[in-house]
Amino acid sequence: MARSLLDISDDMLALDDVLDERGGDVTGCEQIVDAWFSELGAERERKLDGYAAFIRELEARATARMKEAERLIARHDVDMRKADFLRARLKAFFEVHKLTKVECERATISLVNNGGKAPLLIDERAPVPPEFQRCIPERWEPNKDAIRAALESGNSLTFARLGERGKQLRIR
Repeated sequence: MARSLLDISDDMLALDDVLDERGGDVTGCEQIVDAWFSELGAERERKLDGYAAFIRELEARATARMKEAERLIARHDVDMRKADFLRARLKAFFEVHKLTKVECERATISLVNNGGKAPLLIDERAPVPPEFQRCIPERWEPNKDAIRAALESGNSLTFARLGERGKQLRIR
């Protein structure tokens, strides 16, 4: 007895459920799909058409999801630019008013010193002596570790200096 297109659609949904249960890992699904193909018989054209339609549906769904992801990423980027702008303005407000910490109802806002090493500022127009250079493939570049070590030990260099660590706004 030939099965209806609705029965074949149910097969498609069952196949989709099996593949979904595996979380996208289709390893080992070959036997399931092969068994499905072995039942084709007289329904071959309808099943193959349904199979092809199902592939197109999955591709269309994947494309739609990718477009939605791209839209959300664009919204993320807009939100982050706004947040960065507002954070910079708030930091400037704290600096102008010489504030270091304010506790609010939903947040504690602090202007804190950056940690870590002081930034290394190298004058790119000034010549760097050979003892402060290193060779990387096909070119020479300043050896920042050697330059930093010399500056931190108190040496004065005409082509480099240590910068200020700066401050950042922390919202907790």
